[in-house]
Amino acid sequence: MTAAAISLSSPAAELTGARQVGKTTLAPQVMEGRDSPQYLNWDVAEDRSGLLCQSWNQRADLLVFVEIHKMADWKAWLKGVINARPVGQALLVTGSAWMDTFRQSGESLAGRYQHLHFDSVSVRESCAHSGMSADQARPCGI
Repeated sequence: MTAAAISLSSPAAELTGARQVGKTTLAPQVMEGRDSPQYLNWDVAEDRSGLLCQSWNQRADLLVFVEIHKMADWKAWLKGVINARPVGQALLVTGSAWMDTFRQSGESLAGRYQHLHFDSVSVRESCAHSGMSADQARPCGI
């Protein structure tokens, strides 16, 4: 998946996937070309405070929230953020595949976001993309 593949025309886009597939790496690429994006990561204490107090830049044209599924009652919180955000403000939320488990239950976010699942890439797919043979991709001839 590329940054260009993420449409921010919905009120929000949710990017989920397994650990270490590149969700957090992709987020800054989505921010490129924006006038005033803001990135907030739940795992960073200062950002966590900003998320809890909702003290981000209200004029940001893109908000990127990372790991908010670790917040208690995150779905109700996110629903409120989506409903109250200024017109024209895009929102990208990234998190683990664990978020997928709870998409169908509890607080309804129906119609409020576009869900994108980021799958891992196999060695075969990587080789096909790079033009490398599988033998070249094997470390130490394994």
